[in-house]
Amino acid sequence: MASPEDATPQERAEVPEQNTDEGVTLTSAKKKKTEPEIKGRGATLPKPKKDEKYWWLTFNEKVRTGDPESVTLGCQGEILDFPRNERTPVPQRFREVADHTRYPHYVPVAGEEYKKTEWRKTYPYQVDGEATRADFVAWLKKYKKLRSGK
Repeated sequence: MASPEDATPQERAEVPEQNTDEGVTLTSAKKKKTEPEIKGRGATLPKPKKDEKYWWLTFNEKVRTGDPESVTLGCQGEILDFPRNERTPVPQRFREVADHTRYPHYVPVAGEEYKKTEWRKTYPYQVDGEATRADFVAWLKKYKKLRSGK
């Protein structure tokens, strides 16, 4: 390495400090803080809340070609994959996320370009009744086992 000015940021980070003839100390560039590594989907699982409502929901089958196999919903850093065509206990906050995920539906109009007619739910579902916190905790334990592969 010829001089600290010519060095790459990685080389400067490896050299703690160098002294010059004039007595000035050059310190290395500060290392950037790295983000914590997230392993897999749903790194943070939701914690059941005491005063929250829970619902039995059945998410519809895939309709469009690009639809994912499962319904992935995230709320405040908590991510869950819900199966399709299966009765699942869902917390109210995740139900609200499913309600707010929408896409515009366009139809061709004769002599014009496509026209947006409505907004459709990305993850439509049927409500099968109200669930309990215990139902969600039991499902969450099963979900953790499936995710960990044990």
